[in-house]
Amino acid sequence: MPYAGEFVFSFLFDLGGEVRLADATKLLATVGTAERIEPGKSAPTYVQIVRPLTLRYAPRKVETDKGAFDVAIEAHVYAIGAIAVVLRLPFRLASLAEVNDASHLRPRDGPNFEGIAREIVATLEARLKPALVETYDADVEPEPYQVIVLTETELSAQDLFLQQRQALAGIVAGERRPERLSADEVRDNLRTWFSYYQDDLVIADWERALVIEPSGKYDDVLSVMQSANLELLELRAYDKYLDAVLERAYDDLTRFYGRGGLFRSARNVQEELSEARIDLVRVTDTINNIGKIFGDYYLAKLHLGLAERFHLSEWESIVREKMATLNELYTLASHEVEHRRGMALETIVVILFVMDLVLIYLVSGK
Repeated sequence: MPYAGEFVFSFLFDLGGEVRLADATKLLATVGTAERIEPGKSAPTYVQIVRPLTLRYAPRKVETDKGAFDVAIEAHVYAIGAIAVVLRLPFRLASLAEVNDASHLRPRDGPNFEGIAREIVATLEARLKPALVETYDADVEPEPYQVIVLTETELSAQDLFLQQRQALAGIVAGERRPERLSADEVRDNLRTWFSYYQDDLVIADWERALVIEPSGKYDDVLSVMQSANLELLELRAYDKYLDAVLERAYDDLTRFYGRGGLFRSARNVQEELSEARIDLVRVTDTINNIGKIFGDYYLAKLHLGLAERFHLSEWESIVREKMATLNELYTLASHEVEHRRGMALETIVVILFVMDLVLIYLVSGK
């Protein structure tokens, strides 16, 4: 029995601002929209998987170093300010070794898969400019992720996991020679796994995941994976944005406290730091809401596993630490402004008092 399924390549791009989806829907009305994804496995009744505006493009024939593929293309526009481009390449191969080898396929001519995604995003971004609000400057590289989906397998998912661990570890690690992997590496590559029914399996790693789903219904799983990658992308974007804000703030405060700084205003420093604080609080709340699936539900477990694999808590800690530094700088600037205002008032009072004494002296002298 052959191994059949599809290679799913996704690339998430940050747009540098939030998107009004109602406006985006009108601006992109000429591109066909796809149906929304609903949970197909255990999930809370109140949960709605993050619902972007989904655009479906006509399939594209792509010649690769592993043969010709009919590539299905979708784009997902998120309100938080990101676009995901998803490329899906169906396959039918004879063995897991062939699946592993083919998963490294690359277009023979023209742009690679990320280049194809960049072309689509460039077109969408130009059309979406009127719908972009709360913009910021943080040019980050896209977040790539590849999912190898198997809908037909020689053995059941459980038997594959028990008997073909070396091969499966190679697939999720992107290792072309899995037989060389150590036992510890195999164990680490396979440690984040989930199974809902006896015949399905999800193994997640940093840049790749393997999904075995005989029913062919796994869009909800792909959506949770994309949401976790979206969280990672936005945390990376705001980490870079914070670096730029803090660097400018340090420079401004250095000039503010430098020679002749007594007469400089901290208004610009205060305004930038204040706006950055508000933006970051709003966006971090939005990022947290992306993955708000709690409880012992399957999709919740999957999201938590991905969050651990992607080190989302560490990224969030880094962002929060920089936010704390931003707050300290804001407080410092505010206190200095109040101090200088106080000094200015005291100086004015002293000047007025001296002027009063001079006037009294002049009047009495007459």
